[in-house]
Amino acid sequence: MKKSILLSLLSALLLILAFPKFNCELLAWVAFVPLLFAVKNSRHSFLSGYLFGLVFFAGTLFWLTNVTRIGFFLLIFYLALYPAFFTFLISKWNFAAKNFFGACLWILLEYIASHLLTGFPWLLLGYSQYQNLKLIQISSLFGVYIISGLIILINIGLSELLLKRRRISVSLSFLFLIFAFVFGFYNLHPHHTSFPSTGWESFVKGEGLRISIIQGNIPSSLRWEPTSKEGNLRTYLELTEKATESKSELIIWPESAVNTYLRLDEPIQKILFESVKEGNFYLLTGSLDSRKGNDYNSAFLISPGGEIVQTYDKIHLVPYGEFVPGKKFLIFKRFMKKAAGFIPNFSPGKNYTIFSLPAGNFATLICFEDIFPELSRRFTKRGANFLVNITNDSWFGSSGASQHFAISIFRAVENRRYLLRAANTGVSGVIAPSGKILKRVEKNGKSIFVSGFLNEEIRPSSSLSFYTKFGNTPLMLICLGLMVILLIMKYEKNR
Repeated sequence: MKKSILLSLLSALLLILAFPKFNCELLAWVAFVPLLFAVKNSRHSFLSGYLFGLVFFAGTLFWLTNVTRIGFFLLIFYLALYPAFFTFLISKWNFAAKNFFGACLWILLEYIASHLLTGFPWLLLGYSQYQNLKLIQISSLFGVYIISGLIILINIGLSELLLKRRRISVSLSFLFLIFAFVFGFYNLHPHHTSFPSTGWESFVKGEGLRISIIQGNIPSSLRWEPTSKEGNLRTYLELTEKATESKSELIIWPESAVNTYLRLDEPIQKILFESVKEGNFYLLTGSLDSRKGNDYNSAFLISPGGEIVQTYDKIHLVPYGEFVPGKKFLIFKRFMKKAAGFIPNFSPGKNYTIFSLPAGNFATLICFEDIFPELSRRFTKRGANFLVNITNDSWFGSSGASQHFAISIFRAVENRRYLLRAANTGVSGVIAPSGKILKRVEKNGKSIFVSGFLNEEIRPSSSLSFYTKFGNTPLMLICLGLMVILLIMKYEKNR
C-alpha cells in the first residue's frame, strides 16, 4: 500500500506541473504511468485514484480558497471521484486494447464531469497542451476531449510497453498521435501541401475590424464600493482614450467594468455615453442589469451614437457564487450566510444574443462561460463571426487566471474563430482561430495584475468547423461504440 501511495503522489505532482503556471506540458504524456503501476493488480485501485485526484485538484485549484474555502474542499473531494472510478475500472481490465478502453473511459468521465451538477470542465487533461499548436488543431474536429483521450492513450501505451505487453495496440496509440500532428501541421501550414487549402485560414474571410481591449486592474476590494464607481469608470475611460488613438471601431471592457446597474444609474450613463459619442466607437462593457424584479450579470453594447443597442444576460451562472441551487430551502440560506455572508440572487439569461456590428457579428461569454465548449459552439452556430470573453479573475490569483486563459484557446480552435478576452486583472488578449496568442495586455513582462490596453485588427470568420456543426456527439458515440465492442469481445472470450 505504501508503494501505491508514493506512486499516486508522484503522478499527481507530475500532472500539476503540466498545467499553468508551470506549463511543463510534456509531463502530461507520462504523468499517469506511475499511477497505472500503482493500481496494477491492486485491491486499493479506487483509493489510489482518489488520492491522486485529491492531490492533483488541490494543487491546481488552491486559488479557489481566495473565494471560498468550504467550496474548495467540497469541490476537490467531489472531483477526485472521477480519477478514482477510472483507476478502479482500468485495473479490472485484463483484456486486449487496454489503452483504447482507457482512453474512451477517460473521455466519457470528463464529459460527465463537464455536465453533471451544472458541470465544472476546468481542468480537462487536454487543456495542459494549449501551447502545442500542432496537436490541438484536431480540436476543430472533436473538441478538447480528443486531446485528453490521446494523453491517456499514450500513458497507458507506455505503461503496457514497459510491461512488454500488447505491443500492437501500443503501436496504434502512437499512430493516432502521429495522425493528430500531421493534421495539425496541415492546418497550420496548408500552403506547404499539395491539397486544396482547408486549413484554419480558410475560415477567415471577412473584412478587417480594429479592436481595443482594456484591462483596468481594479482591486477586488474597490470593485463594488459605491464611492469608487466613478473612479473605476474614470480609469477605464482614460485607458480607452489612449487606445482609441489608433481609431478602433470596437472597444471591449471586462465583466462588471461599470460596477453599477447601468440602465438605472443616470449619472454614470451620462458620463459613459458622452465619452462613447466623442470617441465614435462601439463599446462592449460588463455591468449589472435589473428588469421585472430580476437581477442579471450582463454585457451591454453601446453604439457610437451613445445608446444601448443590445444586451446579453449571462446564461450559465456560477453555483453558490451567483445563485444557490435550492436556495428556497431554509438550510441553504443559513449555510450561505454562514459560509459567505450573503445569498447570491442572479437570474440566468435565456437568449443567445448575437451582437451586430457593420463588420460582423459576435457573441459574448461572461466570466467562466468560456469553459463550457457547447456554449461557445451554440453561439457560433447562431451566427457569431468572432467570440468575446469578458471576465474578472482578480479573485483567482495568477494561477487561476493563467488556467482560465489556456481554456479560452480551445474555444478559438474548436470553432475556428478569433477569441477576444478582456479581464479586469488579466489575462487579456487576442487569440487567433489557430489557437495562436497574437497579443496580450502586458506591462514589464507581466499580464496579470497590471493595467493597460492592446490594439489589434481581426477578421471575422463565417465558415463552420466540423466541431461547430456536430459538437461532441460523434466522439462520444465512437467512445461508447468502441467500449461496447471491447466488452462484447471480452465476454465472448471468457465464455
